[in-house]
Amino acid sequence: MGVEAVVAKDRAEEAGFDALKLSEIEIQSMIELVPLEGDGVGLAVYATYGESLVDGQDESALAFGPLIKAARGPRSVTLNLFAVRMFDIKEIEDGETARFPDHWNLEYAWQLKHQAIGVLAFSIEGYGDFFDVNGDLEGEHPERHRLGPVVYPTLGEGPEIEFSLGVLFGLTGATSDLALKWGAELAF
Repeated sequence: MGVEAVVAKDRAEEAGFDALKLSEIEIQSMIELVPLEGDGVGLAVYATYGESLVDGQDESALAFGPLIKAARGPRSVTLNLFAVRMFDIKEIEDGETARFPDHWNLEYAWQLKHQAIGVLAFSIEGYGDFFDVNGDLEGEHPERHRLGPVVYPTLGEGPEIEFSLGVLFGLTGATSDLALKWGAELAF
């Protein structure tokens, strides 16, 4: 079980990177069905509920799905696939409020990772979503997909902090051309 604060900002084409701000609060749960220790395959089931904190949006989401990881030596492959139920979607543009019906999205993430040395790993990662997979919404809703390199330095032993820093490139017109990925995870 966990609680996560999500801080994110895409690069706006005309404005560069604006200030990062807290955008979402999530409650998460994961159950390991097949633990991965050393070489082999691991399987877990993941669920999360998130609330948007962005002005002009009143959005909630429930996501669930499998986490699959295979490892051999210093290399690993991870695949996450989530069904996402979107609730209470409201957006305000130019003073007008638009409300969308509840709908299902499909989101994925994958990672090819190489543990170069004990404290440094490199990866290629991809992320994306397929909007309104059950066809509840009218009109066209473009898909968003990203791909790019990420480096993972780790500090400490006992408790350790794993950082991530990478650049993800947009692969579709609906995705910003460039996104910065960064994070820190404390494990103890």
